Amino acid sequence: MIKLLCHYLNGPKGFGKLLGEAKYGLERQDVADAFGNPNYLNSGYSFTYDASSFEPGSLHSFYVYPLSLKGEYQLIKVNR
Repeated sequence: MIKLLCHYLNGPKGFGKLLGEAKYGLERQDVADAFGNPNYLNSGYSFTYDASSFEPGSLHSFYVYPLSLKGEYQLIKVNR
């Protein structure tokens, strides 16, 4: 189970800029249906970041860290 999601820009935790935490626990009926498990119903999340200061065409990396209820992080990297 995930407790929260932290987002960093252009570097991993400890190096990149902390952008904030995502709103977690949003309803995802499609995920619950896909896995055939109602426990996944509230597995969705939402995160908004104003990227208007980015130079058009520039490449940035977003590092997403889900934090489990056990206090463990796992890195998910996204390039955009």
